Amino acid sequence: MDALHLAAAHLSRADEFITAEKPNKAIHRSVLVEVVYLFR
Repeated sequence: MDALHLAAAHLSRADEFITAEKPNKAIHRSVLVEVVYLFR
């Protein structure tokens, strides 16, 4: 689901994408939008 949200953020020209996914998940490889993690 995060991949769809990431694509929507890119298409809407968002500055950053905030996610609760852990940094070791595949979403961290994205270069479309800066990914910000809420996970500690």
